[in-house]
Amino acid sequence: MKEPRIIVYCRDVREIEMALGEIIRGLVPQEDVEVYDSIPTLASRIRRPQLEPAILALFVSDEEDMENLLSIRALLDDNRFVLVLPCRCTPDAIMAGYSLRPRYLSFMNTSLNDVKAVLDRMIGVERAYQKTA
Repeated sequence: MKEPRIIVYCRDVREIEMALGEIIRGLVPQEDVEVYDSIPTLASRIRRPQLEPAILALFVSDEEDMENLLSIRALLDDNRFVLVLPCRCTPDAIMAGYSLRPRYLSFMNTSLNDVKAVLDRMIGVERAYQKTA
């Protein structure tokens, strides 16, 4: 059984490094976590054939970052992901986030325990599916 991978996008990983460690710790082994800090590298990774299931965690820094994610919307359509928006964003940015159709949307001003719980559930569902397939 292939262990699910978590693919993380955050333009400034240092900004959320501690929170990210708390979210990911215990969900999957560290070697099953991939971190990308640019939309082109994330898009390149998503385009690659996936031998194992992947779940994306996308951390948006600002509205420019959201616009860049919107530019790869078609690539995100076939992926399960959570989207984390910045603390202060406009209603238009929130609507744009929902337009990407994430499985879950959260904000950086929360503790992110909700994001961890959703990722944990998504991984559990994937593992259950793998056992029956």
